[in-house]
Order: sequence, then structure tokens, then C-alpha cells
Amino acid sequence: MPSHPAITDASILVTGAGGSIGSTLCRQILAFAPKRLLCLNLTEGGLTSLERALHPCSQTVSCTYVLGSVCDA
Repeated sequence: MPSHPAITDASILVTGAGGSIGSTLCRQILAFAPKRLLCLNLTEGGLTSLERALHPCSQTVSCTYVLGSVCDA
């Protein structure tokens, strides 16, 4: 598995994770073995689709799916 000094063994937050760019970022980030991947999205549908898509890839990485906005305190 490749490594990257900013990603490998780090906690990574992706906002807009359920969208096309966010979901692509999540897939690419998982390839670098982060310690934890936090996926934040505004819509439940996008988040659910992402969770289904990433499930096979996320067996070794702790993935958390959060419904919400960065604008919420």
C-alpha cells in the first residue's frame, strides 16, 4: 500500500463527501491508509451511497459517515 506523509496514519475529514468530487477524494485517500476517514455530507442519500461504495475498500480503515454541515456549530 502506498504512503503519503500528510495522509498515512492521519485523521482526514472530507466535506461534501457524498458528491462526485468528494467521493473520488475519499476513494483516493483510502489508498494511502489514513488512520481514520471522516466523511461529512449535507444529504443522507449521498452519504448512504458513499458508504455502500466505500464499504469494500474501508475494511482496514476506520470510516465515519456524518450527516451535517461545516456551517453548523
